[in-house]
Amino acid sequence: SVILPLVIFDFIDRKPIMVIGFEEVPGIDSLIDSGMEVVLLDGLSDLLLVEKLMPLFD
Repeated sequence: SVILPLVIFDFIDRKPIMVIGFEEVPGIDSLIDSGMEVVLLDGLSDLLLVEKLMPLFD
């Protein structure tokens, strides 16, 4: 099972833009305040169903 959060980086701007967590993400408020998207999922299959993630698959 996956429990660690995934961090999505923008290699053009050289900064993290999104955190995908499969459980509660510690420090979630700090991440949101810094401008990052935070997506919490129940399982890997949910990756294909979340609208915020669709641009990553294009």
